[in-house]
Amino acid sequence: MQKRLISMVLALSMALTAMPLPALAQSAPPDTASAAALAEENDDVTDIFPDDWSGKPAGDPFGGGKGSWSYDETSNTLTLKDGTFRLRNYGYDSYNNCIQWNVKIEPNATLQEARIGSEYHNGYTVTNAGTISGGTFYGKVICEAGAVISGGTFKGNAIVNAAGGKVTIEDGTFEEGSYTSGVTVKAAGTLTINGGTFKGKRTCSVDIDNCEKIVINGGSFESSLTDLKRTTETIINGGLFNDKLYVAGDKCTVNGGLFTTEDDPLPEDATVKGGYFTAERDDLVAIDAASAPVYAPVAVAMNGTVNEWSADAYGTLYVAPNTSVTLKPTRKLESVSSGDNELNYTAKDGAVSFTVGTEAVQFNSVTVEELVIEKNGFPKGTDGGVYGAKGNGWSFEPNHKHAELFTNDVPTLTIEKDAVLDFDKVTNKAGTVKFAVENYGTFSGTLNSTRYVYNREGGVITDAKLNSPQSLYNDGLVKDSVLCFDYIGNGWRDPAQPATIRNSALDVTGYSVVNMASNRAVLDGCYNSAGYTGTAVIQNGGTVKNSKSTLKLPVKNTAGYDGNAEPYQPIIDGGECTVVYNEGGIIQGSPTIHALVAKDTKDLNGAADYYTLNYAAPADAEYAEKYINGINGMMEGVWDAETSTLYVDTDLNTISVITHAPIKSVNGVAYGGSVRYDTERYTSTIDLSKYGIPQTHILNLSATDEGVAALPDADPADFAFALPNDLTYNGNPKRVEVDVKDNATKKYGDVTVTYKQNGVALNGAPIEPGTYTFTANVEATATCAGGDVTPKYNTFTIQKAALYPADFTVTEPTDLTYNGSAKEVTVKNTSDKDYGEITVTYKQNGEALNGAPTEPGEYSYTVTAAGSARYVGGTVKTGSFRITKTGTTDPEPEKTYQLTVAGADITLPEDADASALKAGQLVSLTAYPDTDTVHFAQWGVSGADGALSPADLMDAADEPLTEDAFKQRTLTFRMPAKSLTITAETTTVEQPEQPPQEDSTEYSPLQTVGILVGTTAMFAGCAVIGYEFVTGSILADLLPKGTAIPSTREQLAVLLWSTAGKPEPTAPAVYSDVAEPDTAKAARWAVEAGLLPDMGEGVFTPGKRVTKVQVIRAWSQLKKLGLAK
Repeated sequence: MQKRLISMVLALSMALTAMPLPALAQSAPPDTASAAALAEENDDVTDIFPDDWSGKPAGDPFGGGKGSWSYDETSNTLTLKDGTFRLRNYGYDSYNNCIQWNVKIEPNATLQEARIGSEYHNGYTVTNAGTISGGTFYGKVICEAGAVISGGTFKGNAIVNAAGGKVTIEDGTFEEGSYTSGVTVKAAGTLTINGGTFKGKRTCSVDIDNCEKIVINGGSFESSLTDLKRTTETIINGGLFNDKLYVAGDKCTVNGGLFTTEDDPLPEDATVKGGYFTAERDDLVAIDAASAPVYAPVAVAMNGTVNEWSADAYGTLYVAPNTSVTLKPTRKLESVSSGDNELNYTAKDGAVSFTVGTEAVQFNSVTVEELVIEKNGFPKGTDGGVYGAKGNGWSFEPNHKHAELFTNDVPTLTIEKDAVLDFDKVTNKAGTVKFAVENYGTFSGTLNSTRYVYNREGGVITDAKLNSPQSLYNDGLVKDSVLCFDYIGNGWRDPAQPATIRNSALDVTGYSVVNMASNRAVLDGCYNSAGYTGTAVIQNGGTVKNSKSTLKLPVKNTAGYDGNAEPYQPIIDGGECTVVYNEGGIIQGSPTIHALVAKDTKDLNGAADYYTLNYAAPADAEYAEKYINGINGMMEGVWDAETSTLYVDTDLNTISVITHAPIKSVNGVAYGGSVRYDTERYTSTIDLSKYGIPQTHILNLSATDEGVAALPDADPADFAFALPNDLTYNGNPKRVEVDVKDNATKKYGDVTVTYKQNGVALNGAPIEPGTYTFTANVEATATCAGGDVTPKYNTFTIQKAALYPADFTVTEPTDLTYNGSAKEVTVKNTSDKDYGEITVTYKQNGEALNGAPTEPGEYSYTVTAAGSARYVGGTVKTGSFRITKTGTTDPEPEKTYQLTVAGADITLPEDADASALKAGQLVSLTAYPDTDTVHFAQWGVSGADGALSPADLMDAADEPLTEDAFKQRTLTFRMPAKSLTITAETTTVEQPEQPPQEDSTEYSPLQTVGILVGTTAMFAGCAVIGYEFVTGSILADLLPKGTAIPSTREQLAVLLWSTAGKPEPTAPAVYSDVAEPDTAKAARWAVEAGLLPDMGEGVFTPGKRVTKVQVIRAWSQLKKLGLAK
C-alpha cells in the first residue's frame, strides 16, 4: 500500500512570565497530527472510494484499515464512527474529482485526507465532533463540542457550533472568500486557537457570535477578529494580527503576539501585558530601530524560545512598559539606550533580549564602510554571519531569500546598482567566503565561495575568476571571466535584454550549462580552460555563437517549449564545436562541427555524406539499455533521443559509441574493443576505415552473439496507434501517434505516417476540416527489415471550428431620425478567421424586410455568418433600434452599454440584456470548466480605449477590484459607463491519460481489474499503473489485430458501426457538430444501439475523449448483440 509522509504539527502553548518573554503557560494540546501519522505507519488508515455506478461510498479496496463507518442514502451522509479515514476519488478532471457527500465525524474518528466538494460543487457539509487533520473543504465545516482541527484547507465557511463545549484549532488554512468570515463562532464554551492561517477575505478572519472564552496562542489573522456582541472573554498569548480586534475591551487581555495595523488595533480599555505593536498606543513604550530594523516574535514556546519570527522587519515597535522583550535586529548593535542610560541586553543567535522601562528605547547599530572578510568567511561586523551589515555600495543579509530556492535562507552579499567592487582589492582573511553574492552593479577579481553567485539584470561581471561548488545564475553580462561552478544558468529570469556570457571559460564541474530559451540567452565566444576535464553539456535554448576551438563541452541543440510554454528553436551561429546533438535546432554561420549527431537526417544541416549508426541490444535489454546512450562522450541529448539509430556527420576518423552492453560485432565482423565508460555503460570506438564502412557508410553495431542475421519484416501487431484527440479545426496539424508495444520483440526504426485525402498524399499532417486516411511505414534497423504496419481502421475526420461572436464588431446606425436614407447596421470581422459571408437581416413586427429600413418605426436585426470551409456559421448578434420622425424628439433613453463575453457563462439581473446594460448593474461571469488540455488562467478586460486593470472595475460593495479578482474563476462587478469585452483567458496543458472517473457509467481502476480480468492485481505505487497495464492488455486481446485503440467518441462510433457492417440507423443521422455523413450515421446508430450515451440537444460531441474502459464496455456490448467476434 502506498505510503504518504504526514507532516507532524505540534502547537505548543505560550508561557506568561515576567521574563524573558510575555507569554501565557498552557498545557500542550493533544498531538492529533502524530496520532494520524501513527495510524499511517501501522497501516490502520481506512480508504473510502465512491462507487462509479451509484456514487455511494464503497469499502476500502485494499482491505486495509479498521475504521467503522455508515452511509445514509436519504441524507447523502457518510458517518465516520471510529478510526482514521481518507476519502479517495480517482477522477481525472477537476470538475468531478471530489467527494460529493455530506460527512459526519464522530468523537473517535479522524479524517486525515479528503477533497469534499469543488469550485462547482460546494453544497456539501462536514459536521466534526472528532478530528480533521487534513483535506480540502469547499462547503461548510461545522465543529461541535470536542472537535479538533489540526490541518486542512477550508475554502468554505468553518463554523463552531458547540454550546458550552470546547473546540481546538491547531493548524489549517481558512480562506472563505465570499461575504463571510474564515471562521464563524456560533456557540462555544472555549475556543482555543494554537495555529493556522485565517484569511476571511470579505469581512473578518474570525466572527464571534456566542462564545464564553477564546484563547489565541498562535496563528496568522489577515483580517479583523470581531465580537459584535462584546460578550466574549478574549485572551491573546501569541499570533500575527494584520487587522483590528473588535472585541470587548474590558474582557480582552493581551500577553503576546504581533499587531501590525497602522492604527491602534485594540479596544481602548483592553489590558496589555505584552506583545508588539506597530501603532502608537497610550501607555506603550516606543522602540526606535530605524538604524537596524527588527523582526518580532510571532510564535513562542513555553520555554521562551522563539519558534517563528515575523516575515517583515520594522523600524519602530511599541511594547508594554516594564516588560522583557526579544527582537532580532537586521544589523549588529553598538548599544541599546533609553533616555540618557544604556540598557543591558543579552545577544544569542542574532536576537537581543532586554527589559523595557518607561522611557523610549533607541537601537544604535554598528557602522561598517569598507568590505573586509574575516577568517570565519563572513563580512566584518556581522559576528560570523549572524547579523546584517551595510557598507559603501554593498549590504549583507544573513537570511536572504534565494530567488530560486524559495524555502532557503541564504547569507548573501548584495552589490548595489552602480557600485563597483573588485574582490582582488578586498581584504580577505578567509580565502573562501561562506556567503552568496547577488550583483546589481559591477564586480571583478577572484572569488572563492561555498555559495551561489547571481548576476542580476543590469549587473556586470568582468575580468573575474569565480569558483563555487554551487551555481552561477546570470541575467546580465558576464565577460572575460573564468567560471568554475557546478551549474551555470544563463538567462534565468527573463531579463529585458538577452543574458550574455562572452569570452569566458565555462569550466563546469557538474552536468550542464543551461542557455535559457525564454529570452534568447547568448553564449558568445566561450571556451574551456587548458586542462579542463569536465563532462558537462551545454543545453542550448538560445544562441551559441563564435565558440572557440578550445570549447570541449558538447552542445545539445534541441527545439522545444520554454518556461512560458512558447516554442523555440535554439541556434548555433559560427564558431567551432566538438560534438553537437541537433533536434529541430538552427545551424547557421558555417560553424565547424567535428561531429554533428541527429536521429533524423533533416537535422544534419544539409549534409549528404553522413554515417548511419544502428545498434542491436541484447534481447533482455530494458528501457534505456535498448538505446544508444552517447556519441563521442556526449550523453545529454543522445540519451534523451531514445533511439537505436542515429545519423552522424563527422570529419573525424572514429566514432565512439556509448551503450549499456559491450559491442560484439560491427557489420557482421567480430569486435572486442569495448571498454568501461562508467559503472553501467561501455564505450566502443569504431574505426571508420574498417568493416566496409567507407563503402556503405553504415555501422551495424550488435551486442548479441548472432552478429548480422536475416532481418524479419515489421509486425503490425507490435504497434499501438492513437488517433488525434482534438479533432476540431484550430490551425494545428492533427497527428496520429504511434508507439511500439512493450511486449514487442523486435527493435524497430522510426515510423513514418503518411496522410491522404481522397487518395492524394499530403505534405505533413492534415490541418483543414475533412476526412482523412493514413498509412504507417517502419524504417529498417539492424534487426528488422521494417515495412507497412497500417492498422485496419485508419480514418478520422476533422470538424469545423465553432463561431466566436467576439471576433466581430457590430455597429448600429447613429443617425436614427428619418431622412429617407436606409439605416444600416455595419459588421466588421476583427479576426483573421474566414466565417464566410456576413448578412444582416432586418424585421419589423416579425416580418422580414428587403434591405435596411428607412421609415420611422421599431426594428430588430440579426447578424449571421454563413460559415466557411473552416468555421461553422451561425448568429453573431441580435439587437433593435428605432427610427424617429422628422421634427419630433423622443425622450432621451437611458444610456446602455454592450458587454461582449468569451469563454464564460453570464449571470445578469432579471430582464437585463448583455447588449444593453446600464451603468451600475451587477454582472457575474463564470469561466467555462477546465478540460484535459485547457485550464482557466485569468480574465482579460478591455474597453474602447484598450485594456482595463482590476481597479477600473467596482465590486458589489462599490470597492475597486483587486489583482487577485482577475485570477478567480468567478468575476463579479458593476457595469461601468462604457462597453466592455471580457475574455476568460486559458492556458494549454498536456496531461497523460488517467484512470476513468468521468461519470457514474465508468469503472474505477480497481473495479476494472476485478470486473474485466477477474483476478487480483497488486499495485506498485498507484492504481493508475495497474489501470493502464490491465486495460491496454485487454484491448490488445479484445480488438481485431492491428486495430488502433479509439480515443474519441467519433473514432469509437466509426469502429463499432464498421464492425457491425455499417447498418442504417432508424432516426435521421443529423448532428449540428458532425459534418461527414458516414460519421453521422455511425454516431446515430451507436446511440440507438445503446453503445454510446446520447449527449442531447442535437449534438454528438465527436471530439470528446473516451477512456479505455469505455472502449472495452462498448465492444463487449457489441459482442452481446452478436455483431462482433
